[in-house]
Amino acid sequence: MAAAAVTLPVGMASQPPPALGSLADVAMPPAAGSAPLSASGLVLHLGGRCVVDSVSLALRGGELATIVGPNGAGKSTLLQLLAGLRTPHAGGVQLRGRALAEWPPRERAKAVAWLAQQGEAEGDIAALDVVCLGRLPHHGLWGVPSAVDEAAVSAAMAETECTAWAHRRLNDLSGGERQRVLLARVLAVDAAVLLLDEPTTHLDAPHQRALLRSLSARARAGAATSASMWWKYVIGLGERTCRSMPSRSFIANRRSTFMNGLLR
Repeated sequence: MAAAAVTLPVGMASQPPPALGSLADVAMPPAAGSAPLSASGLVLHLGGRCVVDSVSLALRGGELATIVGPNGAGKSTLLQLLAGLRTPHAGGVQLRGRALAEWPPRERAKAVAWLAQQGEAEGDIAALDVVCLGRLPHHGLWGVPSAVDEAAVSAAMAETECTAWAHRRLNDLSGGERQRVLLARVLAVDAAVLLLDEPTTHLDAPHQRALLRSLSARARAGAATSASMWWKYVIGLGERTCRSMPSRSFIANRRSTFMNGLLR
C-alpha cells in the first residue's frame, strides 16, 4: 500500500478531515527543528494479529504532532512503542540518533515524558507529591530536589491550574482534577519529547483549550510534542489555540496508511 502522510497546517483546522482510508498529502511549510525522536519500520503483533505494520515517522522539535483516529485504531500502541514501553517485533525507535533501548533509564526519562491514557490517578498521595515525581529523573531516587526542581513543579502546577489542591489527596479529586495533576507531572519533567495518550480525557472545554495552549507553548520552545486525540479536538480547538505554529495530524484507522506504514 502506498504511503501517505496527512499534514494539517494551522489555519486549515476548520476544513473537514481527509477521508479515512484514502489519505492525501497536504502541503505544510517545513519545520525548523530537528527530529529528536524517530521510528523506522515498526511492527507489532498482539493476540495473533498485526497491530502496527511498518510504521516510520519523525517527531520534530518545535512541532505539535497529533495522532488522530477512532478507538481501536492503534494510537495508544504506537505511542507506547515510541515511549519504549513496548518492544516491537521489527523496526526500532531512535532518540537523538541512538537506539532508545540503549539509553540508561534515568537519561531516557529526562528526555522523554509520557502520559498514559489511563494514568495512575488513584491513591492516598498528595497532588504535589505526584507532580514532584516528574523531577525524579533529574535529582535521582535518593537525591534532594533543588530550587530548579521546585520551580519546575510550581510552574507546571500553575500551568495546569492545580496549585489550589496541591495538598489534597488524589482520591479526593475529580477525574478532571486528577488529569490536570498528571499533566503537571509530565510538564514538570521539562523533556525534549512529550508523548501524551488522550491528554484531554476528563477535561472540560476550557481546560482542553488550555492544554493545547500549553502543548503549543512547549513546542514553540523547541520540544517535540505528540498527542493522540479525536478529530473534534484538532479541528474544533486547534484553530484557536495552535495558530501560527507548525503542526501535523496523522490519521490512524484500521484500513488507513499512517506515514510509511499501516495501523490495522
